[in-house]
Amino acid sequence: MRIGAARKRDTTNVTTTARVKIFNLLKSKQEIDLNKLEHICRKVSRFGCDRAIAEEIISKKEATTIIDETISNLDLLEMSDIVSDFLSNGIQQQQHYSNLTNHPLGFASMNGKNILFKDVLDIRVAKHKIHTIEIFSDGYDKRPNTTSVLAWEESFKKSEKEDFHKCLTIPSIKGSTDAEFSDDRTIISLTI
Repeated sequence: MRIGAARKRDTTNVTTTARVKIFNLLKSKQEIDLNKLEHICRKVSRFGCDRAIAEEIISKKEATTIIDETISNLDLLEMSDIVSDFLSNGIQQQQHYSNLTNHPLGFASMNGKNILFKDVLDIRVAKHKIHTIEIFSDGYDKRPNTTSVLAWEESFKKSEKEDFHKCLTIPSIKGSTDAEFSDDRTIISLTI
């Protein structure tokens, strides 16, 4: 039995799509160290396009294009104002959407509030049918075929080799740098 993130939430999809566009835009504009570029992209994802404009990382026109293309690519026209506001102010504000039942960016979070159960799966399985239990975080891009911490770490290494900057085959909110992995990760693998 594997317990972990079943799907990426909308705030993650929106931020990831915009981050990849920002990464590619800045990379195309000038020769830049890719580690420095990643740190710039993380900053823009966290604090938003408005701050990136103020700090002259991107222009107002570029920000508008990135936001409009993100909305279009994810087919979010019906909530374009919400997505535009979210990208303008960055993912730092995502906690405001945790466990909001009537908000399009709402997502389940175990934060002491009533949990939004649209993202929670509650199942019962007979004990004799379970041989392993794995609990994992979203820091792993791909699930391995076998159940062990070693298998998960091998899968992570393959992902890093395949798409180090997380802009091609494994798009993500953050890419890796020479000093940091793209995300923290946790795996508990219990054999019964």
